[in-house]
Amino acid sequence: MTRTALLFAVTLAVATVALAGEDGRRLDGPGDSEITAFVEQLGDADFRARERATKRLLEIGPASLRALRNAPRSDVEIRYRARRISRRILGRSTRLTADFEREVEAIYDETDLRIERASRETAEKLEPIRDSLTRSQRLDEAMAVRAARRTLLGLSNAPGGVDLPPDAEAVAESLVESLTEAEQDAAARAKRRRTDLFTSLGTLRVSLEKDGEQEAARAVGQLVEALDQGIDKVLDDPGSIRQLDTTVGRVFFVRTTGAKAGSVWGSDLYTTDSALAVAAVHAGVLREGETGTVKISVLAGRNSYEGTTRNGVTTSSWGSYGTSFRVAKATGLLKGMAIPEARGLPAVSKLLTDYEEDVAAIEEQHAKRSTALRRQAAADLEPIQEVTARNARLVEALAVRSTRRWLSEDSSDDRPAELPPSASRIVREHERRASEIEKKTTERVRERRRAAVARLQLLRADFAAAEENEAATAIESTIVAMRNGYSKAIPDPGSVGRMKAQPGRSHYVKVTGARNGSVWGSDVYTTDSTIAAAAVHAGVLKVGQTAVVKITVLPGQPAYVGTERNGVTTSAWGAYPMSYRVRRVFGGPQPAKAEAPAKR
Repeated sequence: MTRTALLFAVTLAVATVALAGEDGRRLDGPGDSEITAFVEQLGDADFRARERATKRLLEIGPASLRALRNAPRSDVEIRYRARRISRRILGRSTRLTADFEREVEAIYDETDLRIERASRETAEKLEPIRDSLTRSQRLDEAMAVRAARRTLLGLSNAPGGVDLPPDAEAVAESLVESLTEAEQDAAARAKRRRTDLFTSLGTLRVSLEKDGEQEAARAVGQLVEALDQGIDKVLDDPGSIRQLDTTVGRVFFVRTTGAKAGSVWGSDLYTTDSALAVAAVHAGVLREGETGTVKISVLAGRNSYEGTTRNGVTTSSWGSYGTSFRVAKATGLLKGMAIPEARGLPAVSKLLTDYEEDVAAIEEQHAKRSTALRRQAAADLEPIQEVTARNARLVEALAVRSTRRWLSEDSSDDRPAELPPSASRIVREHERRASEIEKKTTERVRERRRAAVARLQLLRADFAAAEENEAATAIESTIVAMRNGYSKAIPDPGSVGRMKAQPGRSHYVKVTGARNGSVWGSDVYTTDSTIAAAAVHAGVLKVGQTAVVKITVLPGQPAYVGTERNGVTTSAWGAYPMSYRVRRVFGGPQPAKAEAPAKR
């Protein structure tokens, strides 16, 4: 007999004794008359006799339920004790299940502590390797070790958010001032050239009017007005304003066709990721199917956006968002505009060509000047990077290097390199150790589950023998749930936000891994993220794998980082009120065979 089989046999034997009665003795079934006598003794004048009868009926268990239900109603003491004994007998399966759940939860908590302790020890071993690599200017490998350490410690590997050292910050500030000055100079030169163009076009229009060429003069006048309003160029619909330059204050003229299908957030003012064609219908600027030119004004973001229903379009509400836009009808100038006729006049064509060439030259000179300033700043940052690296200030060294690469327009990839062999061996040893801990945890949970199922089976048999079929059926359902996973597991609600989520609470959810769905964050996700996709992203489940996962609700975070893992790409987000972490429940149901991904 194997060790596991022997342990199960012992567990079953213990369970048989434990379920015999609440005092631990297995008793031969008494007859109906004896049970009735015990029920009558519940009203005995002697307190000790009442207690003995109570104890005996609890020992008899389900077989006494019929007599307890038929207890004399005239005696208050009998009625009270009979009701209390019945509740205790009927609640045995609930207590057994609760005991099992507490035992398993304790095992999981112990496992978490052991793996957390092992992770901290491994992170300490990696620290000197990271510092040595940093001093050697092997920043990519050092970053890979840093990422491994932060993963072990449960910290975010989010890029950004790192301040440059003061000397590098001074270089950056000086560069910003120089670039701003160069941009202002180029803008002033372009503005002067534009004024010259308008003066020349105005002179030409007056000359055409004197020569009696009224149509040509009108066309030139419209061209000047269009240039002044910035509507000489009408853009094709990009889908959403987010695809354009969303600098606050910008104005665009876009040709679009009104539609009702698409996501829109807000009313009058819309978030810049809203569908333009749908927003235009909601705002009453266009009808569905109507094609026209609309004016788009980019505005500052709002703290909240209200959803409403207008013109057959229902928009959604939203919280804070970075930029907004307003959509309005384009001026009547666009209808029947004679801009093509004006551009066709030789004199106008010459003026416009000269102007565009001069502006292009100004822009080229500005670009060359900006590039020279950026390259000089990158060169000034090089010795600062070397100093920070020698002092093992990895994050600052990386921040300086990233700034240098950006200034130099270097396309080198800043993603971490592979772990060096020394660090890789340490990480592999940690993974082996963590795997052993998880295997032992799985076996311990299975042992507890087998023991709990054995107890429940004996209890179900007792209820069945007493013809308490409803209770026996309920226990059978509990047994099936326990065998198939975790007895407290609930069906996948889609997102944690649909549950009664409160920070600090844990929920067990039966879910099937999927790649489809919206997810915000990495490791820690917003509560409106799709659980099935977050579980795959976190490496807890594979696509198509069904299992029970533990959802731990956490407080909100100031920011969430989007990453790509396991075929799932999550999005970044700002502040959100609540978060969650998802982890595997050890010893849960067997994984389903993953289906091959559908062809796209």
